[in-house]
Amino acid sequence: MHDVVRDFAIYIASKEKHGFMVRAGHNLNEWPRRESFSQKSAISLMSNDIHVLPRDVHCPNLQILLLGENEGLEQIPENFFIQMKMLQVLDLSERVGVHSLKPRYGLVPNATRKIPRPLRFPSSVKVLTSLRTLRLDRCKLGDVSSLGRLRSLEILSLSGSSIRELPNEFRDLVNLRLLDLSFCGYLQKIPENLISHLVQLEELYMGGSFQLWKLADGSVEGSGQACLSELMSLPHLNILCVEVSTLLAFPENFYLPSIHKFEITIKVTGFGRTPYYHASSAPDLREIKTGIPNGMKHMLQFTEELTMFCACKEILKSIFDVKGGLYHLKALEITASEDITYLVDEVLHSDASVILGALEKLHLRNLKKLCTLSIRSIKAGSFQNLQILKVDICHNLSILLGTELLQRLSSIEEVDVYLCNI
Repeated sequence: MHDVVRDFAIYIASKEKHGFMVRAGHNLNEWPRRESFSQKSAISLMSNDIHVLPRDVHCPNLQILLLGENEGLEQIPENFFIQMKMLQVLDLSERVGVHSLKPRYGLVPNATRKIPRPLRFPSSVKVLTSLRTLRLDRCKLGDVSSLGRLRSLEILSLSGSSIRELPNEFRDLVNLRLLDLSFCGYLQKIPENLISHLVQLEELYMGGSFQLWKLADGSVEGSGQACLSELMSLPHLNILCVEVSTLLAFPENFYLPSIHKFEITIKVTGFGRTPYYHASSAPDLREIKTGIPNGMKHMLQFTEELTMFCACKEILKSIFDVKGGLYHLKALEITASEDITYLVDEVLHSDASVILGALEKLHLRNLKKLCTLSIRSIKAGSFQNLQILKVDICHNLSILLGTELLQRLSSIEEVDVYLCNI
């Protein structure tokens, strides 16, 4: 979505005769002089090296302002927004640039650059009553409580920023439809009942970010106060990417009736893989030792992609035995399970009428006891759409595919076996 917004804005900004101006990537180190902005409705000054913004700019018709990727920009003058009351889209992403972020994101700081001060919004931000979209991706942020005044805001992206706490004032963003907090590695606190106030929220992205959810029994795992049950108060939520450190954070009745795309990562300390967000329902379940909540079982019925990590055989069986079956599942990855010998027979229920008939990709990794996929007969239609089969680091594997199972793989295109003793 972000790329679409950016590309569209740059396109319209190139048509200056319509009141659009673009100076993106022109190596500017200051705001353009000797220009009249009174008739401009869109301005793009992205990817420059602008350090200072003018104190007062007369832009009464401005609707789009793109200032992203100006790494030297350290502050916004107090009255900068005063004459931009029509502004609807504001992009300040990478204002501090990726070089200012610490290596926890896998980025190497540039030693030649001065680390900027945190961005603080001036009081004039309150005049932006028409603002619909605000991007602050990968920004070093200070106090952002004043953004709570932007009650018309529908899209707020803080992805990869240094924000440490969501301010209570964000409760007033009642028209927010998309909130992106992904990869906010410093985020430690979300006030209780803040999320439940965002009643128009449709998309919430929090992967690689906040994990300190209040546990379902009311106890607090960390300094954060938000609880996952608040998500159940969002009637329009249909896309969710969230990360927790324990299944105890989920209430037993956890259920999101409008959800159709989701990724839930149960991430345990010591496993550092950052989840990748697919454009489909894709829960990533890690090191599950107890049963999953009933509400999540219902969500699994509509899952298209499923990743299991360090799950024991009994938990895997309970997942694949959900009411209605996993008939929508297209991609399955099972990693680091220690007690599976025959995958289909012990986990996927060979007595089912059809086993994973929609599955297109199966990836098994580091299953220490796996001998073969199945030693029993398999009903027609099972695995009929499987195209890719990958098996890695399964040292006990003796036979990958029996004759009967091989005959069922009518759509198979690729079989990849790596570091297995066969």
